[in-house]
Amino acid sequence: METEKNKYPEITLILIPPIFNSIDISSEEVNFISLPDIAISNKKSYQQKREKKIVDWAKEIYQKDYNGELISFLQKKSLIEQEKPLFIINYPRNQKQLDSFKNFLSDKKVNTIVISSVSDSVDEYMTENYIVCPLCEKIYRKKKDLKFLCPKDNLTFDWNELEIFTEFYNLYFSKNMIPVIRELLDIYDISSITLRNEEEVLNLPEKLLRIVGASS
Repeated sequence: METEKNKYPEITLILIPPIFNSIDISSEEVNFISLPDIAISNKKSYQQKREKKIVDWAKEIYQKDYNGELISFLQKKSLIEQEKPLFIINYPRNQKQLDSFKNFLSDKKVNTIVISSVSDSVDEYMTENYIVCPLCEKIYRKKKDLKFLCPKDNLTFDWNELEIFTEFYNLYFSKNMIPVIRELLDIYDISSITLRNEEEVLNLPEKLLRIVGASS
């Protein structure tokens, strides 16, 4: 009889500061998913609550436990039965989610990749020149346009609104996800990728695909 551990593909958790998240990959070798993929109701909930400040909306969304939605997503997309490695980006992102998620991961083969920068100057440069979209959570270069149209979600945001959100998400990562990373260090093998400049941030998807190829 096939065991639960063998039923699932190898899982890799990618934990990355929001301002470095250039990961937008479609690959035949690996499945990449992130919280926006899992929480399919997020876009709808944001459309219904546009009168709310974006940070207040994000605080509500981030505190929820998405373990059930994750398992449903994997089953719906038939990702459980596939042999391709599964990469999960920035989840879990707080202690509550981690406590629940550890039960899901307990009998599965799990790796963790932590992405960081070589110095504060890289963080500062990216923050000065890029924003994070609240819905797709990808980075985009700042422009002088009055509005930002997310190419993935087709929703518009004020640039000032996005700068406020980006600052919030970066602080949220430091406060909530750094402790998650520390706890994962005690449970799983962790490898790291260090980014030295903007070019390496933008080329991160290719680097991850090379890692996948090297391990396959």
